[in-house]
Amino acid sequence: MRHGVVRIAGGFSFIEEPGVDEPAEFDITQHPGIVKGSRVTFDRDPTNFKIAINVALESNFVVADLAASVAAKHGLSLTKTTEILGTVLDEIGDASASGRPVSVRGLGSFKVKHRRGRQGRNPSSGEPMTIPPGKKLTFTPAKSVRDRLKP
Repeated sequence: MRHGVVRIAGGFSFIEEPGVDEPAEFDITQHPGIVKGSRVTFDRDPTNFKIAINVALESNFVVADLAASVAAKHGLSLTKTTEILGTVLDEIGDASASGRPVSVRGLGSFKVKHRRGRQGRNPSSGEPMTIPPGKKLTFTPAKSVRDRLKP
């Protein structure tokens, strides 16, 4: 499998592949969910190197994919959308770091849970050791998200 990023120009959709000068073309209408900027895996047609076949979204949906999807759906620039998403994620991180719960309607809530110190064992030597208290960030999905995950 090869890896690349989807680009759209002049009505054509193609995949830019690192280290390869010639992008592979494909029909984006045959692949719902793939938008400009998506990271994909694909094969090149052995009879025509310019054509991509078996195109699939890569398993991890990263911030760049989210930004590309939002930008495409709302007609915004990818740069501005990435900047806005970065700010939103920074605010969630800052609020969580200060111990405040964060609720995003329709998505879920982030909460900081305090873990008390406890006795444990060093896995390599088996020696007893004290594990210090700490904080753990948890996420609880909203009911609408849980319902979409049900088979």
